[in-house]
Amino acid sequence: MSDSDKQKAPRTGRWVRWLLAGSLAMNLLVVGLAIGAVMRFGGPENARRPSPSLVATLYRALPREDRQAVRSALHKAPRAQIEDRRAGTRALAAALRGTPFDADRAEAILAEQIRAHDVWEDAVLKAWLSRVSAMDDAERGGYAERVEEFQKRGRRHGRDNTNRED
Repeated sequence: MSDSDKQKAPRTGRWVRWLLAGSLAMNLLVVGLAIGAVMRFGGPENARRPSPSLVATLYRALPREDRQAVRSALHKAPRAQIEDRRAGTRALAAALRGTPFDADRAEAILAEQIRAHDVWEDAVLKAWLSRVSAMDDAERGGYAERVEEFQKRGRRHGRDNTNRED
């Protein structure tokens, strides 16, 4: 072999490897900041999630103890209601698979599901009203502020984390 064949390829300096690692770290930092900004501020206006429903806002703005009381009142719902909802879902799936598709049947199933949801929502609101009625003026005032803040800022950023565990 000649001397040129025995010669090793030039060795890349350690500084080049450090430079590449630093460049990669900076790129990851920039990408992380961009993703974080989109998650925090919601991206373009048309990409934002819709505001939570009024019932969800009223519930989430309650203090922890009151939310627990509302949940416990709802857990007293008869087991039959839960089974009815599951049966409705199975019936809708069967209607969707049906050939030919029966739009009237699907509409009837959906109407029943909406009615059942309305019954559940009424129970939530009754339990909510019971809790709010028990608040004094100062508590209700603070609660009203949390409701407004929650509705204004949305699901994640409107929370009053000082009294929340869930």
